[in-house]
Amino acid sequence: MPRDWFGDRFLPAGVQVTGLQPTAATIEWPTSLSAASQFRVDLRQFSFAENHTLVATWLELDGLDIKQQGSRYTVSIRDLQPAQPWTVRVRPLDASGTPDERLFAIDFKTPPKSSYVPHVSPLGGLFAVLALLLGWQAVARWRPRNEPR
Repeated sequence: MPRDWFGDRFLPAGVQVTGLQPTAATIEWPTSLSAASQFRVDLRQFSFAENHTLVATWLELDGLDIKQQGSRYTVSIRDLQPAQPWTVRVRPLDASGTPDERLFAIDFKTPPKSSYVPHVSPLGGLFAVLALLLGWQAVARWRPRNEPR
C-alpha cells in the first residue's frame, strides 16, 4: 500500500490534534513548518474500485477557516462521524494556489457521542429486571400481612 494513504508515523514537532469532539477536531501546526501562508486540507476516504481493489481518495475540505494564531496555524474540521478513525493531510499552496507536497498527514479518532442513557449489557439488563421482579414480589407478599383487617 502506498505510504501516501496513511498518516505520518512520526509527525513533525508541534503538529497535533486538539479539541477532539464526537463530530469535530482541531489540527494545529507551527508556522515554521512552511513558508506558505495558505494551505489545503484533505480528508482520506477509502473505497473499492470496479475491479474490487482498494482505492484511497483524498477529498479537499472546502469552507475551512485556517487561522494563524501567533506561531501556529489552526483549522477546525466539523461534521465528522463520531467514534470513527480519520486521516487528514495538510498541503501548502504556492502563489498560484497549486498544492505542493504534503507537510504532514495525521491520524486521529473522534470519540463516541455521549449518551444520557447508561450503556447496559444484556446480562446487566437481565439482572436489573430480575431484581425489580424480586423486589415487586417481596413488596406484594409483605403488604397483605401489614394491612389492617
